[in-house]
Amino acid sequence: MARNLFLRPICALCAILLLTACFAAAQVPGPMNFGQVPVNPTTLGAQTLSFGFSNLQAQPTFSLQYGIDFTEGTPNCNANFTSCTLPVSFSPKYPGLRQDAVVVKDNTGSLLATAYLYGVGLGPQVAFVPGVVSTLAAADSSDTMNTSIAVDSNGIVYAADSYDQVVRRYTPGTSSPVIVAGVMNSSGPPSSGDGGLATNAHFDYIASIALDGAGNLFIVDGARSAS
Repeated sequence: MARNLFLRPICALCAILLLTACFAAAQVPGPMNFGQVPVNPTTLGAQTLSFGFSNLQAQPTFSLQYGIDFTEGTPNCNANFTSCTLPVSFSPKYPGLRQDAVVVKDNTGSLLATAYLYGVGLGPQVAFVPGVVSTLAAADSSDTMNTSIAVDSNGIVYAADSYDQVVRRYTPGTSSPVIVAGVMNSSGPPSSGDGGLATNAHFDYIASIALDGAGNLFIVDGARSAS
């Protein structure tokens, strides 16, 4: 009887190892810097990204998160899909920092990897004085204190409201914003909600926000020194 009890954990460990081996794994290139390129260049700045995979049954798919300043070429994979390359070119449409990400999925649509891309567009930036103030959208509260904003490549604006402790998304062409993180006027515990939906999180003081090339939103809670 004692021997059977000893064998059971070993068999369970074997099952875990076998199950782990069935999942696809990926080797992803680090953030790719395309350098400084003039806006709307005549010659595209291109780089080739290399990916490594294991346990794939079919060729993965590659797509860009935004596809505005970066263009993907045709992927090239070996016969057993353990190695793939993807050419990507950079043609900035606007000056300043430009970001995007290559999203890799398997044949079932499950995410395998994300490769981040960035570069700088070179060109003049013209300011007209005096400027014209335009209202993008009305907030859903009369008491707001926006302490930080972030704009993605599609022109969608995210605003951090440290009064209501929420982050709102303002989409061009819409009449009102949408809360994407935080619970407005919540009495719940501050700085809670790790592992849950962003709209269920409770913040103490949203000090700053930022977006990466894949559209992930990062929130800094200044009162708790957490992000």
